[in-house]
Amino acid sequence: MGRMIALFPSEEIRPQNGLYIPRSAKAVQQRYGFVSTPDFSRPLEELDREGYKFAHGQFEHDGKEILIGEFGFFSDGISVTCLDTALSDLVWNDLLAWAQNTLGMRAFIREPRRYYRSQVVVEFDQKLAGLVANFAAIATIVQNAMTETVAHRQPIDLFSIAFGMDVTKIPGLTPVPFTLERKVGAPFEFERFFSQASLPTRVHIEALRAIEASLSTT
Repeated sequence: MGRMIALFPSEEIRPQNGLYIPRSAKAVQQRYGFVSTPDFSRPLEELDREGYKFAHGQFEHDGKEILIGEFGFFSDGISVTCLDTALSDLVWNDLLAWAQNTLGMRAFIREPRRYYRSQVVVEFDQKLAGLVANFAAIATIVQNAMTETVAHRQPIDLFSIAFGMDVTKIPGLTPVPFTLERKVGAPFEFERFFSQASLPTRVHIEALRAIEASLSTT
């Protein structure tokens, strides 16, 4: 999953004569073929608060189909979710140009900053436990402790690890930790992990490859 989030005050680009939201939402649905659209039977105050969300659409770029997991329109920005953040960027760029030409949206005074959220599943060739110094000794301590309540003595392995910044010193949208968590249901014979990071997908994958390379030198 790759999500792009752009934060900006909606009044900056809203047409000067206003916007009839149901008609604009229908136009968005028709352009991107969304299966799920905002429920306008709900009070507009609720939609304004929770966001106008569209799900399961598609967009063609250079002859290739891009699947759109979700659009989210909020009072302070927008989010676009595709399989890769690069694809989310392409959809966002198309939406901007189309909305200005079709819906009368105004150009940004300042280009909004883009934030990213990437989620991937990765399988390492090396044991991820190699990241932890003295892992064997620590695993033995944990294993001995767990035998007090667990009937079957089983091997202990690394289950998850996370890296993050001091969010008390970061303005704006708080980044999620760079996490690696063993994939649910994957036996320990496989080093298969779910990973999440506040990064473009490309940078996320490059970082995971660098971690893999570091394991081979430990």
